[in-house]
Amino acid sequence: LFSKNVNSLSSSSYLITNEAISSFDYETVSEYYYNHNYTDFSIEELNNIIISFINSNKLGQANLLASKIIKLNNNIEDAWLVFLGFSILNNDSNIFYKFENLNNKDEFKIINYVFYNQGQLIKNNEIIAEKLFNLVHTMDLSSLDYPQNINYYLFYLNLALFFKPDFNEVLFSQAKIYQELKYYIKAEKLYKKISIQHALYIEAQKNIIINKKNNKNFDEAEVLLINLIEI
Repeated sequence: LFSKNVNSLSSSSYLITNEAISSFDYETVSEYYYNHNYTDFSIEELNNIIISFINSNKLGQANLLASKIIKLNNNIEDAWLVFLGFSILNNDSNIFYKFENLNNKDEFKIINYVFYNQGQLIKNNEIIAEKLFNLVHTMDLSSLDYPQNINYYLFYLNLALFFKPDFNEVLFSQAKIYQELKYYIKAEKLYKKISIQHALYIEAQKNIIINKKNNKNFDEAEVLLINLIEI
């Protein structure tokens, strides 16, 4: 995810950071870069840190870094996506005026899809969340190598949750990704957030049981299975 020429990092810090990214440990990366001065970083490296901030639910930090990136280069769509999303969630329309004055704003296809409808700004958070969720299913990320494609799937899903925290389908999708990656504890935490009234609840509980078995926690799996049968 990060280039090998990271002058601002010590050798050991670089190795720790890169290992954390490769294991989808966004929390470790975001803690390392919290209140960092980001000197000597490339735009690509800064953009990747933004993704780690979003994927560890650090929207405020992601927004500060997005603002810095845009000042350096206002053509980075991921930075604008975070910057504009933060402004909507905080009822700050001034940032959109800045974006709409860009000469190349029509080139930002994702932003125009997520935040606009026929040129009009969408002001409904649930609709924005739905569009971010749909983005995951419609975008072709096959050109991105592993793990970068996974990073982006989680990036859009996490952005959706900022607009709709109880979005059960998004929580389920995130959990499935971590389950496929064999990060069963992360998957379980997400499955447990799914509402008991939702249609995906039973499937989520089944997956928790499967993951318990995969982790050889057979006693816990048996208890959960009994509880599920009784529902």
